[in-house]
Amino acid sequence: MKSNFFERWYPQCFGSFVAMLFLYIYTSWEMSFPQSTKDMFQAVINISAIAVGFLATAYSFILALDTNRPVIAFLKDADVYDLMIKYLMSAIRFSFLTTIVAVIWLLLDDFKTSQWYLYGFTAWLFLAIAAICACQRSIYLFSRIALNR
Repeated sequence: MKSNFFERWYPQCFGSFVAMLFLYIYTSWEMSFPQSTKDMFQAVINISAIAVGFLATAYSFILALDTNRPVIAFLKDADVYDLMIKYLMSAIRFSFLTTIVAVIWLLLDDFKTSQWYLYGFTAWLFLAIAAICACQRSIYLFSRIALNR
């Protein structure tokens, strides 16, 4: 099973769309950041770290399975195994980057008046949305595999 263009790139495309929409609305309506975004970043750090742990556990579990097991043979016969590994790694990377950048923004909470803060926050928003979409894509692939087994 090969990934189609949409399935492969929609986390990045949707993340870019949401980030650019945020940037447009923020600059058009002359908005400002709330007084404190610490609670939001702390929640995102927790959720992203949990996602990384869960996905890394799933990844290591899949790699640890014996290649002679029926489920692995089924995945390889259906050409889904490599795609599943790629999608899992993509979700892990996006979630991990979201966590790292959220920690940085948590430390830079006092610099909201700087112009670069807006662009950095927009980049973080891209990562967060792409991470959500990449995790959803992995879960969707797992559910398709489970239902077709």
